[in-house]
Amino acid sequence: MEFEESVVSEVKETSSKIRFTDLFRNKPVLRVFVTLTLFYVAWNIPANTWRTFENYFLVVVGGKSQSYATSLALIANILGFALNIWYLKMVDTRYRNRLMYIGVGTAFCSFTLAAMFGGQWIVFSIIYVLFSLSTVLVGEPLYKIWSQSLYPQNQRASLMGISYGIVRTITAIFSLFTPMIMKASPTILMLMFVVLTVVYGLATRRAVFLYKK
Repeated sequence: MEFEESVVSEVKETSSKIRFTDLFRNKPVLRVFVTLTLFYVAWNIPANTWRTFENYFLVVVGGKSQSYATSLALIANILGFALNIWYLKMVDTRYRNRLMYIGVGTAFCSFTLAAMFGGQWIVFSIIYVLFSLSTVLVGEPLYKIWSQSLYPQNQRASLMGISYGIVRTITAIFSLFTPMIMKASPTILMLMFVVLTVVYGLATRRAVFLYKK
């Protein structure tokens, strides 16, 4: 499927300058902003935790060696790179949304299994790779596609900047407490990620609806 004109119908492009106070007075724009920011923050928290604290979990919590944790990350990166190359051929086709839902489903199953068997390093290792691959199919690239398509041209940079700032701030605050939660109970952390996956899964459906509207 070729990219279609997919700006929300009520949103009108104008050449006039927009004041900061006017950015959120347009309800269709506000709906898009809330949807995309909610998607990005719900996706970014587990994705950031996965990348940042993989070593901490395996080495400190799981008792594995540093070389094991590094090797696992390398394997996940190589597989992710290969999947990225293939995904580039699919992202501009009618299969993009199907792959997106596969990515959401993979993440949901990964975190659910991690919550059930999260204390076992071998289970965590398999799930680490699966979730890493899911981020190729649903994640920041889609956020950027939707942002480029759904925001009015003369407001896009400002809205994306504000959204990025909100997401990065919330993610940074969450990261302060992640080691404590991990050490106390990896299961609780995984259950939190299950909830976040449901949130960004619902947000993807909403974003697809707005994209086609």
